[in-house]
Amino acid sequence: MRKRVATVICLAALLAIPFFSIGITQAFEDEVSVDFSHYHTYTEIVQMLSEFEQVYSDLAKLYSIGKSFEGRDLYVLEITNQNVGLPESKPAMLFVGPHHGNEVIGAEIALYFALYLLSNYPADATVKGIVDTRTVYIIPTVNPDGHELTFSTDVYARWNARPLDEDMDGILDEDPPEDINGDGKVTEMQLWDSESKKWIYLGWEGIDNDGDGLINEDWVGGIDLNRNYDYQWAPDPTHGAYPFSEPETIAVRDFVMAHPNIATGFDTHSGAELILYPWGYTLKHAPDFKTLKYLARTYGKMTGYRDIQSALLYPTYGGAEDWMYGNQSIIYFSNEVFGAKWQIGWGGWKQHAKEYPDAEQPWADFQHPQLGLVQIGRYWIFRYYNPPENEIESLAERNLPMILSLAEMASNN
Repeated sequence: MRKRVATVICLAALLAIPFFSIGITQAFEDEVSVDFSHYHTYTEIVQMLSEFEQVYSDLAKLYSIGKSFEGRDLYVLEITNQNVGLPESKPAMLFVGPHHGNEVIGAEIALYFALYLLSNYPADATVKGIVDTRTVYIIPTVNPDGHELTFSTDVYARWNARPLDEDMDGILDEDPPEDINGDGKVTEMQLWDSESKKWIYLGWEGIDNDGDGLINEDWVGGIDLNRNYDYQWAPDPTHGAYPFSEPETIAVRDFVMAHPNIATGFDTHSGAELILYPWGYTLKHAPDFKTLKYLARTYGKMTGYRDIQSALLYPTYGGAEDWMYGNQSIIYFSNEVFGAKWQIGWGGWKQHAKEYPDAEQPWADFQHPQLGLVQIGRYWIFRYYNPPENEIESLAERNLPMILSLAEMASNN
């Protein structure tokens, strides 16, 4: 473990944490046109990052830290006043976008945060303090391949693009779910059984691509990147052949280890509405549990999210959060930024569908090319992880106070 940059923070010091209101944002005085009324593809994200660097050349620097499995660049946007000290000499905060390709809302929050810092400097005193005295590193997405697959197929592209032979037939990724009814959404499918007089649930819609009598048994990808870090890693086909087996996690690891000025960190997930803190692999308390709990509770008041230790959601072995904290001594949080209300149990899924009616599509008859008459509908998984486009900006604003506080809190002392 490297020397701790973010030393354990005493409660007296924590009381001085700025308590930002939800209405923190002001009108952007941006010179870059950014439309947060739609989700951005990887190409659009790169274009926006490049524009940030060009327009705000004294504050922003863009560089690649590695390649994804399919060869897409993994970018970092470095934000600091380059005329006031070297970036690596200042305490830093790390923002890590989605590890899971289907959780695309996280990349939007990353872009919003970057634009907020750049466009409100130097007019906003809080922003000026951060940009002058801190360095902020933003990785908009760790999984650009999954990000693109989500938009091109609407499939649940959680993993990276490394092929896996899930059905052990010697062929890779040959039978994923597909939008066979052409409505732009991959939902579920059921078949009527005339003998039992019941509908037989078939899972996600699709066809039997390899003629083995099964449907959707070999998806595209892959490795769960948030199970591939070398901290309490556990063997599993979707966790990688070994810790840091994937180019995406290698890139993050090498970048973080090369920047010991990183003191605080934040990453995004979705599928619930929670603030999570270490540990994820065990219910035992982390050494800095009281500090982490206090911060999480404070941030919960800022954002309206419930805070829990990560393992209470479900155990996570080889997760980024545990590695960042346990191996790199970074005060680190993960926000589940959108999804069902976990605190009310499985009833949260039903409540979510009431709040977002398009999360559950009505069953509709469809003539399947192989099975005959089926019904397609019910769960549209994308909406359980990502809000409607008209809520992107408000969700980014909701998380902004916490992110700004973590940037301010970064310290070498």
